[in-house]
Amino acid sequence: MLVNLLFFFSLFLAIYYAFLIMKYLDGWNKTPTNTYNETSFNTSVSIIVAAYNEEQGIKECVQSILACDYPMQMMELIVVDNNSSDSTLEILKGINDPRLKICEQKDGHKKESIECGIQASKNRFLLFTDGDCVVKKEWIKSMIYSHEIDKADCVLGPLEISRYNNLLTRFQAFDLLAMMGITSGGLKNKVNYLANGANFGYTQKLYHRISSIPRKDYASGDDVMTLHAFVRLGDAKIVFQKDAGAIVRTKTQASWKELIQQRIRWASKSTSYVSKKDIYINGFIFIFCLSILINFLLTPVTGGLSFFIAIFQLFIKGAIDYAFLDNINKFFKKKHLMKYFISSFLVHFVYIIFTGVTSLLGLKYNWKGKKLR
Repeated sequence: MLVNLLFFFSLFLAIYYAFLIMKYLDGWNKTPTNTYNETSFNTSVSIIVAAYNEEQGIKECVQSILACDYPMQMMELIVVDNNSSDSTLEILKGINDPRLKICEQKDGHKKESIECGIQASKNRFLLFTDGDCVVKKEWIKSMIYSHEIDKADCVLGPLEISRYNNLLTRFQAFDLLAMMGITSGGLKNKVNYLANGANFGYTQKLYHRISSIPRKDYASGDDVMTLHAFVRLGDAKIVFQKDAGAIVRTKTQASWKELIQQRIRWASKSTSYVSKKDIYINGFIFIFCLSILINFLLTPVTGGLSFFIAIFQLFIKGAIDYAFLDNINKFFKKKHLMKYFISSFLVHFVYIIFTGVTSLLGLKYNWKGKKLR
């Protein structure tokens, strides 16, 4: 009797997971490719970068932004140094460009850095990226085009991994592909709402409607929690700018230890989401993956039946994940990446269980020398 219940429950989880991923894929496909065309841009923009110990990438990041093809008199770049202990601030001071404004912040975390940048900004639209990212020369035009043509109050942009040549970096590339599909598809079909602060923008007017970035008791979550506050307003127009020119390249974590710390940081904010849909979906995916593990562990007790159930669940997950990622990957044009799917898929299975447990336990994490929760 218990084995039968286990079988039907496991089958239900697998079918619902497939339905959920297809919902995301449908939303991704419904999101139109919105390539900007040369037109007269009327929106002044402030680009804000919150930086802490970014000496390895901050110069390339700043130079890529300043090289963007956007009217000089209509843009400014504000970099907020959050009391870096490396040479980040010195590197910034060595860049000579009238559009660059450097703010020094002594206290607080990234959310406070972002608000410091917003307070120092003077333009109508705010764009955000991270200090380890590189943008394309079309980036500002593409994101602003979505604001002007779509009348968007908030614009979410695509991200990709800049380099991947081993299991660690390929896993991160696949994980980011999935996040892009879920971000776009979830928004389009109103399944749930995700954002990434490395490619994010909104109007000054929209920001002032929520007054400040929510939940400063969490060091992480400046992007998703802000997005959820916008969603709660009920009338903010939010779009995903599905255009190759809007893609921002981000670096991978250099070691498994750094990756684990990053993912604990990401997981730490999940239970505090304003949007309950996000909490429920994260919980469901965790339970689905956990059920696969439990079925494997119960193999000696069930005489092998639970092993076949687990294999069936894993097959369904693998098949639907491959179809989903392969479709998303066509936009990013990294076809060769798909041949490394299986190894990354297995790592991702363990990762889902790991992040689910850490979010429940509320573990502390180290981030660039800071111990946070």
